[in-house]
Amino acid sequence: MPSMWRPRELLTGAVMAAGLLAMVVSADATTPIRAQAPGPSGAPPYPAPAPGGGGSAAPSSPGVAPAPDGRLHARIDVSVATLWMHPRATRGLDQPSLQQPVAIRTWLGHLGSAERRWLVGRLVTQALYGQDVVVRRRQGGWDQVSLTSQARGGGLSYPGWLPERQLTFRPPPATTAPATVAVVRTSTAWLRTPGAGDAPGARFLQISFDTQLPVVGRRAGFVSVSTPDGETKEIAAQAVWLRPVGVLVPTPSGEEIVSTARQFLGLRYLWAGTSGFGFDCSGLTSVVYAAYGIIIPRTADLQAGVGWPVPRARLAPGDLVFFSPSGSGIDHVAIYAGRGRILESPNSSFSVRVIPLSVRSGEYVTARRMLGPTPR
Repeated sequence: MPSMWRPRELLTGAVMAAGLLAMVVSADATTPIRAQAPGPSGAPPYPAPAPGGGGSAAPSSPGVAPAPDGRLHARIDVSVATLWMHPRATRGLDQPSLQQPVAIRTWLGHLGSAERRWLVGRLVTQALYGQDVVVRRRQGGWDQVSLTSQARGGGLSYPGWLPERQLTFRPPPATTAPATVAVVRTSTAWLRTPGAGDAPGARFLQISFDTQLPVVGRRAGFVSVSTPDGETKEIAAQAVWLRPVGVLVPTPSGEEIVSTARQFLGLRYLWAGTSGFGFDCSGLTSVVYAAYGIIIPRTADLQAGVGWPVPRARLAPGDLVFFSPSGSGIDHVAIYAGRGRILESPNSSFSVRVIPLSVRSGEYVTARRMLGPTPR
C-alpha cells in the first residue's frame, strides 16, 4: 500500500499495544525500546494529535473519563475494524464490515476484483481486536480514531473513521508482573467460551493473526485470555505464541519471516488490509514483522526509509524489496523469499503469491534489511 500522505516520515518510535519490548526499526538503526508504562486507562503517553477532519472534538463518553494525557482512549471490540477516509462513505455491500460483531468473511466474500478496487483511496487501514485507539473526532455515530500500534514519527497513525459501536471504552484489566500476552500465530483463530475438562468451549469470535490479548490462565491445550470487554475466553494453545511483557522478543531469522508469511499464500489482496482475512502489500510486511516484535512503518514508501540497505546481489530471505509499478515513487513492497523469488500481496485482482523477482525487474527500486546490518 503506498502512502497517501506527505511529507515522508521515518518511524523513530512506536510501542506495541500489548506492552512488549519491541524492536523499532528506524533509519539505518534497529533500537530496542521498552514499552512506556500505560496510564490507568492503558493508554501510552503519546503527544496529542492535531485536530482534523469534520465533526466535533471527541468528548468523553458517558461514564468514561479521559486518560491522564487528556485524550479519549478506546479499544477495538470487533475481530477487525476497517477505518475509512470519510464517515458513512460506504456502499450497501459494505454493511457486514460495519456491524457489531463484524461479519468480515461475509463482506469479503461479496467483493470481486472490481468491488475491491473501489476501496482504493477510500480506506485508511485496519485495526485488530483489542488494539488501543485515540478518538479524535465524533460525527453521527462514527468516530475518527488513530491507532497507537501503527504510530508514525513517534506519534499516532493516520486517522480514519469507524462506527462507534465497534469500540469499547472499558479500561483494560489491571495486571500484575510478570504479565504474559498471547499473540495469535495462525492466519486466524477462534476465541471460545471456557470449556470443561479436555473439551473446547463454544466458538465466540474468529480473530486475526497478530491479535494480542492478556493471558489470565491456562489449562491443557488452551490459554485463557481477557477480552476488551473484560470477559475471559479461551484460545487453542497451538494457535498462539506466549510472550512475557517487558521481555525483548528474540530476533527471528529471515527464514522464519518467510515461513510465517507463507501461511497467507492464496489469501486475496485487500486495500488497507492488516489482518489474516486480507492484506495489502505493506500490511502483510508490517504485520508479519510486528508479530515478532519488530515495528516498521505501515506504508511501503515509509518502510523503504528504515532498516539497512541491501544490494540486490546480496538479498537474503526476509529482506524487504521495494518497487514502483506506477513509475511515480515507491508504491509496492514484497518479502524476498530466497532463490530469486519474492512473496507479495500484489493488488486487488490477485492473492498473496510467490513469483520470480525478475517479473518485477523493471519496477525494482531498492531493498532493505530489518533484522540487522548487511554482513560485510
